[in-house]
Amino acid sequence: MSSLSLQQSVTGTDALDVGKLYSVEGRVAVVTGGGTGLGLVTATALAENGCRVYITGRRLEPITEAAKFKPRKGNGCIVAVQADLSNKDGILTLARFVSEREKFVNVLVNNHGVYMGRAELNSAAQTAEGLSSAMLEESFETWGKVYDIHTTSVYFTTAAFLPLLAASQSVGGYAEPGNVVNIASLSGITRTSQRGQFNYNASKAATIHLTLMQATEFARRGLGVRVNSLSPGYFPSGMSVADFDNVGADAAKHWRDEYRIPFGRVGTAIDYAQCIISVIVNAYMTGSNIVIDGSWLAEMAPEPTEDQLSADFFDEAEVGTEEAAEWEGEEIQDGVFVSLPTAPSPTAGSSKNYSNGRPRKTHSIKHLNRLLSRHRSPDIPETELEEKFVRETQADFGFAPPRSPSWADTIPGRGPGGQAINKTNSSVSLIHIPTGIRVQAQPTRSRAQNRVVARQILKERLDLMRVRGELEGVDSVLAGPRDEVKNVAAVDGDVVAEETPVKVTRKEKLAVEARTWSKAELRWEKERRRKANRVKKVKRRAKGEGEGEEADE
Repeated sequence: MSSLSLQQSVTGTDALDVGKLYSVEGRVAVVTGGGTGLGLVTATALAENGCRVYITGRRLEPITEAAKFKPRKGNGCIVAVQADLSNKDGILTLARFVSEREKFVNVLVNNHGVYMGRAELNSAAQTAEGLSSAMLEESFETWGKVYDIHTTSVYFTTAAFLPLLAASQSVGGYAEPGNVVNIASLSGITRTSQRGQFNYNASKAATIHLTLMQATEFARRGLGVRVNSLSPGYFPSGMSVADFDNVGADAAKHWRDEYRIPFGRVGTAIDYAQCIISVIVNAYMTGSNIVIDGSWLAEMAPEPTEDQLSADFFDEAEVGTEEAAEWEGEEIQDGVFVSLPTAPSPTAGSSKNYSNGRPRKTHSIKHLNRLLSRHRSPDIPETELEEKFVRETQADFGFAPPRSPSWADTIPGRGPGGQAINKTNSSVSLIHIPTGIRVQAQPTRSRAQNRVVARQILKERLDLMRVRGELEGVDSVLAGPRDEVKNVAAVDGDVVAEETPVKVTRKEKLAVEARTWSKAELRWEKERRRKANRVKKVKRRAKGEGEGEEADE
């Protein structure tokens, strides 16, 4: 079927009418934990649109109250069933109850859940002993119960209703068998424990994987029962740990600052109903986990650590901007700047780095390059250089460095050998370390793109120096150079790096790559090397050196 015939198959029909696309009228649904929160939203939305919905709960009062709901139109309704789904007997009793009244079930929503507290990591002493004590406050029983409800119970509930779900097509005459929606959570996806709720997050992660396994097994065996999971973010419900009552006047700011929700609000009943109904009716979706969180997970993506930030040697600027234009006239210094501690280390548990009672600040790379440019100018007297350095350091650090008549003797291009800069004050000492790296760049790439390539090469060299112990005593990288990027003739393929030959053992190489690189960076580097190898192969073939020769790694 071509793309044109695909469109023609629905032209002139009501197949694309919104009411038809998302119709659930006349279907039978079972929503566990449907008396409160998101389960109640699901049950109400389905009943409002013509479903007969069986809801379950251990407490009779909330489900009885929910069953009083009367839709504005249609024949939808809610039927309350008191059931305990924490054990197999309770699950089988529920399945028998429904099977005695219905010949099939179109939708099973495993919504039941439990929250049983967390390890109070934030209030514990931030030491191995303190964290151990906080984590050991939890019990095996707590972990077992949370897992039993979120994963074991979901497994057995789906298994118990499987015949009724399959009967949706064979007995009910629907185009497809019934489907299952397991309610997981973004807590099962985020890599954090969300301040110590290990048991909840781990069990929800298991729910997501259980969904994938069930979907795969049912599909490959020709059963046709779809299984998907839905991972909601912050919604006002009994399961959420968020404080929905004390938001304050600026609600958007509260949710952005306190809970890191970029949308500046929590989810609504409409948001949730739209999402879950679309998952229920889509007959081509299975094994999927749908996230609805106002971009919370995107905001919670891992931020770079201090080490990773220190290895990010290049300022970023849009090509053609005023900032990028300023860079064009600056000289590029070969090497790296590192910061050496000149004061006692910060106290244990402190998240800030202080020297002599003051927070440590750093010069920007642009400032350092400008400073170096002045240093390299033979027309500026050394006394004037020192005055400028004192003034600029005063502005950046909040206090002036001690004056020394010999400080200019070690400036690159001015001191002996021109290979080190050592400007010492009561807070920081800068040392310039040559790397010997040069990067040959494609003229077709932007200046910023070429710097990204140079950054990766320089980062690997710096980490190698760390692994070899050549940076012993280094506190942190203060700023980085921009190694020379030559605008040479075009190179076939990707950027080619030319650097001073350095013998690196496999052990050192692995240690370097594992030190600060994220998985994404490792994938990026692997792709860079693959392209570079391809360029080398092409060149070798052009020179007639043999087509079967292995490329260097």
